[in-house]
Amino acid sequence: MLLSSFFILDFEKAADSLDISLPENAFYCYRIPDGSLDESYPINKKLLLSYKRNQFCFLVNINKEKADFEKSIESLIPYTFFYNYLKFSYENPLVIFETDRPDSGRYTAVAKEIFKQHGYDDLDTIILNTAPVSGSSNTREKITCFNFQESDNKLSMEYINAVKNVRSADSVFLFFLNDFKELSVIFEIANEAETTIQKQFPQTYHLLNEIGLIKIKEREMIFKLGLQKEQLNSITNYHLYYNASDNRYKRQIKELLGFYKNEYEILPMWYKRFGHVLKVMTGKRTFKSLFDDNVKKYNV
Repeated sequence: MLLSSFFILDFEKAADSLDISLPENAFYCYRIPDGSLDESYPINKKLLLSYKRNQFCFLVNINKEKADFEKSIESLIPYTFFYNYLKFSYENPLVIFETDRPDSGRYTAVAKEIFKQHGYDDLDTIILNTAPVSGSSNTREKITCFNFQESDNKLSMEYINAVKNVRSADSVFLFFLNDFKELSVIFEIANEAETTIQKQFPQTYHLLNEIGLIKIKEREMIFKLGLQKEQLNSITNYHLYYNASDNRYKRQIKELLGFYKNEYEILPMWYKRFGHVLKVMTGKRTFKSLFDDNVKKYNV
């Protein structure tokens, strides 16, 4: 796919979609039902056992009560720990929010806070402000939506026009599907449309193709940078731990020397000499050592 494309399916009905390999730059996006995710869905087991590396994310509708929204977010978080959950910014999961309410920012802030409580630094989001119009494409800023119908023979032309009208490298396509079986039809239509674009608009095609390759390399570099950052933090914490131990030993030695200086060196000379004589009388020290520092001092 020339642009990042998300194929949106209802989560509880999408188990068989995992058997279909997606083209490059294409991702699954599973729509969460009105309630929270159910562990009994057949797709759960297939996600764990799937050998295909199709990346996926979730679409959440914000048009619900805050408590229900929080429940939906909590239920999807375990899935973000799957190895193939979509993360463009190293460890920040991607979630698409669908809404027509003006206070969507308040809900995304709630979602980000919930993710932070589970150990994430942040959450990447795509905001779909309005639902797509049935039977046609619907372009709003950087998002182009397609509500595909099998009987719709306009998709190829709409796809070509959408590609021609791209104004940003961050533009994305969202394909809303009723059934996973529509995927093969869409792939075929998109492939034919892109062939047409390559022939009729070669500059546009090659520019978008190059941008796609650059964005893939950018994600790889961000991932490597994230790994190096973790390694650096690990090394820093390692040195901080051992330096703290070293500093603790130095402090103890300093305290012992301070104790010696304060408790022994300040004693009067006659008291120290009396102590030396007492050691000789008790047999712990040799008599000659009182007059000669070169002889054996203590009796073992």
